[in-house]
Amino acid sequence: MISVDDSTLDAAAKLAKRLTQPLFATEQGFFNAPEPVWPRIALVHTAQRLELRQYDSPSKQTINAVCIEPSGDEVQRRIRAGRKQPFARAIGLHKKPGLHVLDATAGLARDAMVLAGLGCQLSLLERNPVIHALIEDALKYATPQLQNACSLNACQNAVDYFQAQLSDACGSRFDAIYLDPMYPHERRKALPKKEMQLVRLLSGEDKDADQLLPLALQLASRVVVKRAPNAGDMAGLTPSHRIKSNRVRYDVYMAPI
Repeated sequence: MISVDDSTLDAAAKLAKRLTQPLFATEQGFFNAPEPVWPRIALVHTAQRLELRQYDSPSKQTINAVCIEPSGDEVQRRIRAGRKQPFARAIGLHKKPGLHVLDATAGLARDAMVLAGLGCQLSLLERNPVIHALIEDALKYATPQLQNACSLNACQNAVDYFQAQLSDACGSRFDAIYLDPMYPHERRKALPKKEMQLVRLLSGEDKDADQLLPLALQLASRVVVKRAPNAGDMAGLTPSHRIKSNRVRYDVYMAPI
């Protein structure tokens, strides 16, 4: 954890303690740390936002960076595409607005922010504590509309969350659950290549991905799985129907609950 601005040092210290990571007051301090604590990536607290940065070991230069911008161009462009775009239709927004959706593999939360911009109420799950912190920070600076539409759950694995909800008679139920797990050797999100590589480097693969679908089908009447165009069916289950776009497809599973 690096703080590059004095005004953020206290907040960075609290976050470093929560993540059980060492805190450095400057990038130079991070570079000068003993080799055993030298990682390729670091969470950096600037005056404007929280960023994930990847450094080149020999040159100590930033070679990649990830941040979440709730009002970024990509998110706004997709919101303007409306409720008839493939993603929104897969969720069911072309038939019924204002759905309560669980994004169970939130990642950088851009899909969730698009759905929020289209009028959905979102609950977000993210298992990686660093990516979870990025989402948490981004929501602090989001518009009041987005803050009211998005609820970030505690950092946890989606399988554990699903099992807890199913064992609780008063557990949450959703209009739709969205799954976009990290698969090996598949382009899973519409992100720039370097950014995707950094997220994968940090979070790794979702090796329990196939466990998600059968559990999700017990918590929502519609489950949507984002897949690469030529990928096989998740958990070997044939979807009710598919909605395709240029780069991805959305497998839609309908199940009465």
